[in-house]
Amino acid sequence: RAEEKWEIPLDLEWVIDQSGRLVWLQARPITTLDKVDINELDSRLHHDSDTLTNHNVGEMLPGAITPLTISTVVHAIDYGLRKMLTVVGVAKKVEDIPPAFCVSNYYGHLFFNMRYLYRIPHALILTDRESIDIGICGQPLEHKDEDQFKKISLIRRLFNFVRYFSFLSSNKKARRKIDQLARNIHFDLDKEPIVLYEEITKQLHTLNQIMLYHYITSSYSGAMSSALFSILKRDNDNHDAVKSLIASVLEEIDDIESADILYSLRRIALLSRAARRDIATLNIEQLLDYYENSKARVKDAYQQFLTKHGHRSVKEAELRSPGWHQDKLSLMSNIQVVLQQKDIERIRPTQIKDNKEILLAPYRGLKKKALKTLIHNAREGCRNREYSKSRLVLAVDRFKQAYKVLATQLVSEQRLIDDDLIYFFTHEELGRLLKSEETSLIKKALSRRRLFAEQSRLKFNHVYHGAPTPLETTSFASQVGETLRGTTLSRGKVLGKARVVLSIEDAKLLQADEIMVAGYTDIGWSPYYAIIGGLVTEVGSALSHGAVVARE
Repeated sequence: RAEEKWEIPLDLEWVIDQSGRLVWLQARPITTLDKVDINELDSRLHHDSDTLTNHNVGEMLPGAITPLTISTVVHAIDYGLRKMLTVVGVAKKVEDIPPAFCVSNYYGHLFFNMRYLYRIPHALILTDRESIDIGICGQPLEHKDEDQFKKISLIRRLFNFVRYFSFLSSNKKARRKIDQLARNIHFDLDKEPIVLYEEITKQLHTLNQIMLYHYITSSYSGAMSSALFSILKRDNDNHDAVKSLIASVLEEIDDIESADILYSLRRIALLSRAARRDIATLNIEQLLDYYENSKARVKDAYQQFLTKHGHRSVKEAELRSPGWHQDKLSLMSNIQVVLQQKDIERIRPTQIKDNKEILLAPYRGLKKKALKTLIHNAREGCRNREYSKSRLVLAVDRFKQAYKVLATQLVSEQRLIDDDLIYFFTHEELGRLLKSEETSLIKKALSRRRLFAEQSRLKFNHVYHGAPTPLETTSFASQVGETLRGTTLSRGKVLGKARVVLSIEDAKLLQADEIMVAGYTDIGWSPYYAIIGGLVTEVGSALSHGAVVARE
């Protein structure tokens, strides 16, 4: 009746008191009727034949991603890939490839759209689709080819190859640059909200550049492994066996940044055991109190860990996921896992020399020398890639801190109801909120947060042709067989109980020498490698972070 009287849609607020009386509190025009649904921020699609996969990007940012992360970190990932594609001649400039056409988001989940990546063999000599698939996904993908992109002339493809080779050869420089850029990201956290927001906006370009440099180190690592694969597969029709051989020579690499997390946690655990016998019986709150107030070597080891690795965490590229230096109880859970391991000082016998000899045994002369060089470069590439990933996460962590302060400021000014809501705006929407106080944006963010739980429950296949659609999770058809087939990423044999792990909470149930079976793992899962006997994941490759750390 009120709507009829005033002839506009109205937002009505009311309560019922203890006597059952209706009390009207407010009536105001609805300022927006925009519908917020689970697909609101979905990317556009080129064509129904496009191949989309959550391999690789689904390991870096698994599960549902918040709108703020999509508009900043994911935008930077997409920018870095688009920029790299200009180097190989797929496009003349970044703007020729629309944003979100390479790293796309559907239902809040991330996928690589392979359309532009599959154009690389048309623009570059010595490349093919299988190598691209292996480099990104660890396996060949089925695809439908309806792209009309024409093959460039041989001379141009040669020129593009020289540019790409120069691009890859700058991987050491890229490692230095990404470190420098990440360390130089600073925000004046005492500024008023609008000034802090503008500082964040200016630094987002730096995040784009960091992502590009990470693509250099990552591409170099992938290119060396792909080159090994291309040579070895000619002499062996069993491609899984070839990938297993390559994985075997990527073990025991000195100074792997992500593996140092586990080494450092073990050192803390060893020192703690020596200093306090009952250390393994403490709960996480007691452990935090102990490490914050411990003395000498134990505290030094703990502080060194926070300085070097405190920016890491589970789902670490998501802005909503705090680093260990902010979420110390989460870190204590990880230390607790290592403390409870019985055989903490066990050292596996070295075998890398034997692995190299097995791979090189069939070869002689120049081919053997070439393979030796590629093995060396692949190992160095693996080291640089893991280091640049850490620096990339350090940069993201600086943004996490800035957005956290901005959220606290907006809550204190009563412009947000709580600091968690900031993650459900895009960065651009935050600017509009700060400048015009659009209250409709608050409602939109609240609706997105309510939908986020639903998005987080969704599961997807790993490869789609056309827009991804969630799997029906109400029932699963079980297939009984004797063998689970996959790609071997670490040579050897192990026997143990298999435990399916769907979350970090499930991981806490792992017992010594069990086989962990998971959809994916990221750096936050590393402490569990200290106790398990083996690891099986749905997605990954020889160069996946989980595989690299597990081998070490």
